[in-house]
Amino acid sequence: MQVQYESSKQTKVVIKREWSTRFLLNVIGGFLFVGLMVTMFTVPYSIDQNGIYQMQEAVLSGKKLKEFIAFTVSAACTYFLLVNLYVWGKLGKKIVYLILLAICIFCMVQVFI
Repeated sequence: MQVQYESSKQTKVVIKREWSTRFLLNVIGGFLFVGLMVTMFTVPYSIDQNGIYQMQEAVLSGKKLKEFIAFTVSAACTYFLLVNLYVWGKLGKKIVYLILLAICIFCMVQVFI
C-alpha cells in the first residue's frame, strides 16, 4: 500500500480589519463638525405653503460668521486632540481627564461670574 502525497494548496488568509474606537470616534467627529459647518448655509432657509424662502435675519455674515467658524474649528481641534490623546494609553487618558476637568472648572467659573 502506497501513500499518495498531495502538495498543499496555498491559501491566502484575509483578515477583516475591525474598526477601532479611535477610528469610530474620528469618523463620528468628522460627520459632526462637517454638519456644523453646513448649517451656516442651511439654517437661513425655511419652507412654508408658498415654497422655500430665505430669512435675512438668520443669515450669518461678517463678524458673526467669523465667530461661528472660529468656534467650530476650535471645537473640532479640541475634540480630535482629546480623542487621539485618549487612545495613547494610561498617560494619554490622564492628560485627557485633566484637560476635561480644567474645561469643566472654567465653564463653572464662567457661569457664576
